[in-house]
Amino acid sequence: ADGLPAYGAEFITEGYIYPAGTLTCEDNVCNGVLPDGSPEFPDLVLGTWTCRGWHVGEGADTTEGPWVITTQTYAFGEDFHSQNIVTDGFEGPQFDTELTRSIVGGTGRYRFARGEQKQTLLGWNDSIGVALSVTMRVR
Repeated sequence: ADGLPAYGAEFITEGYIYPAGTLTCEDNVCNGVLPDGSPEFPDLVLGTWTCRGWHVGEGADTTEGPWVITTQTYAFGEDFHSQNIVTDGFEGPQFDTELTRSIVGGTGRYRFARGEQKQTLLGWNDSIGVALSVTMRVR
């Protein structure tokens, strides 16, 4: 009714992987992606990030608890399929709150990857995408 995604609405979004400390945010407005979707710091890009999932809870109107359930693929380097890590789990709408997700596999040197991903929602960038801080413990 409000034009925002409701419970069960699917989505896909993409972004860039930068080294730790690259992004800066002020009042949950972050840099890293230009309004046209291109990387703000192209020389620092380590790879790409693709996230697909579904809205849960109250859809886009969720203010706490599970907001979306997603699968994220982190593709490192120029070849999108040879070196990636895949994670799965819930995400929440609250800024600066660390969540834990499962590392469920990968390809190339990450083909046996398992472990945990810690993720914090920092804010939104100029392309209306999320800015995240991610740490992975890969075994």
